[in-house]
Amino acid sequence: MYNVLFITFDFHEKNKPVKSVAVATLEAYLIMKIQDIEIDLFSFNMNNEYSIMFEQMATLNKRIEVNYDYICISMYAWNMRYIEIVIDLIYSNKSKAKIITGGYEVSFRTIENLKKEHKRVNHFLIGYAEESLYRLITKEDTNKVLSYEVNNDAIPGIYYNETIEVDSNCVIRLETKRGCPGRCTFCAYKNNDHKKITCHDINKVKKELYYLNKIGVRKVNVLDAMFPLFNYKGILEYLVEIDFKPILSLQMKFELLHNEMVRDYKLIQLLSNLNVELEFGLQSISKNVLQNVERTNDLKVIKDVIKDLNKNKIKYEVSVIRGLPGETLNSFISLIEFLEESKCYKFVVYPLTLLTNTELYDDKEKLELVVFKQNGLEYVISTASYSYKEYLEMILIES
Repeated sequence: MYNVLFITFDFHEKNKPVKSVAVATLEAYLIMKIQDIEIDLFSFNMNNEYSIMFEQMATLNKRIEVNYDYICISMYAWNMRYIEIVIDLIYSNKSKAKIITGGYEVSFRTIENLKKEHKRVNHFLIGYAEESLYRLITKEDTNKVLSYEVNNDAIPGIYYNETIEVDSNCVIRLETKRGCPGRCTFCAYKNNDHKKITCHDINKVKKELYYLNKIGVRKVNVLDAMFPLFNYKGILEYLVEIDFKPILSLQMKFELLHNEMVRDYKLIQLLSNLNVELEFGLQSISKNVLQNVERTNDLKVIKDVIKDLNKNKIKYEVSVIRGLPGETLNSFISLIEFLEESKCYKFVVYPLTLLTNTELYDDKEKLELVVFKQNGLEYVISTASYSYKEYLEMILIES
């Protein structure tokens, strides 16, 4: 019998399952492949951060008294400051468990530093970890660093088999494909062996969606970095066929959606027949900014797509990032004016978070990035192209 404990750091929210899609997928995969295995979860609530070092850590301390064979700890930017504290706790309980880490902070870019900073970690898993963790637990591969590709078709569903339990009030997350071809320098996603697009089995996806519709969950956030690729049309047609009622949030790219709409004029009708909320990442319209972060935006296409969505009364949201390198106060004003002139239904502005596992982090000195650290994350508040005073003016302009 193998006893495994997952320790994660999550933002607990009302009506959202505590167990993440990542952990549920690992759990379902391991249970399918290994007969004698028991899996437990301890999730720190990052929305109650004050209690992490007190009540929450005390609860974990009690849990670690159980004789686990493997303890898997998630590594994300927002929880890195707690990793060694948790490892100290494991050691103080004289646990014989092997310590395994994975997550966005574990990549080929960061692995050598991680091995130096966290010497008591026994194994690091890079990328999607289902197959790596399976081979490690079954001792097929006991190397320090593992990174195996996983066949998405072999991953079981996580909702219809109740790995994650849901009810009619739930807002849930779902994958239909993995990977992102984007090159954005501020994003940690591409540095975790996540570039290649791989689809989940369409019948499994349909079975999950049928179950979620039957339960009547409130909202399904599809996690695909770019939804309108490969298997998307069959999914939308199936959702219309079963009269899918929950709100459906889909990640989009303007140019990609435009190309698909040109290729198939019925796509806009499919979207109109569902309760969708489309999410677009615009980030900036400045040529200097886009060059710095390795993105491209076609402003004419963006205007055309916004016009079509407005005409068909399809809900959407456009996100931009405040403070990207190369942005100026004037270019930021132009960005907001562009959205207003395009009659954008809704836009939101996010601060630029500087993640260690990114190319942007490597270029922080060259770009003169000044950061403010809060709750374990670094936020850029000035660069070579704008001052902190101008940054504050941007905040007033966007509101």
